Amino acid sequence: MSTCYQFDGPYAAAQWTRVVATQPFSKGDIVCNYHGKVITAAAGRAMMQDMHNEPGYLFFFKSGPRDMCIDAQTFPCDCRPVADTVGRRINHSSKRPNLKPLHCVIKVDGEDRDVILFRALQDISVDTQLKFDYGVNRKSFRGEGLDLQWLDE
Repeated sequence: MSTCYQFDGPYAAAQWTRVVATQPFSKGDIVCNYHGKVITAAAGRAMMQDMHNEPGYLFFFKSGPRDMCIDAQTFPCDCRPVADTVGRRINHSSKRPNLKPLHCVIKVDGEDRDVILFRALQDISVDTQLKFDYGVNRKSFRGEGLDLQWLDE
C-alpha cells in the first residue's frame, strides 16, 4: 500500500483528526489496515478500564472461537517504530461508512498473524473522509454513552 491517506483538520495530532484519501479507490480495494499488537479481548477490556478521557485505539474481533483485540493504543508498535498508522484514526459512521473491516489470517515469517484490512464499500474519490461502522451505539456502554451523539452519525 502506498501513501493513500492523510490526517486533516485543525487538530491533526489530536483525537479529532480526519483521515482522507489522497488517491482514488474502487469498490472492493484494500485501502489500509488496522495495525497493532494482537492481544486477547480480555486484555483489551482491561486496558479500556484504565483509559480516562483519551481516545481508545482498540479493535475487538473474533478469530474462530477466540475473542481477540488489536491494541493500536500502544504506540509506536515494535514493527513500525517510527510510523503512525492511520487505520486506528479512521472515524465512525453507522449511516455513511465507506470502508468495511475484514479479518484475515496471513503468514508472516512462517507464523499465522491476525490482521484487519479495510475494504472500500464504494468508489472513493480523493479528499473523501474515510469512515467505518464501529459496530457500537450509544447504548453499547451500559448507559454511559448516551451523550455520545457522534455514534449516531
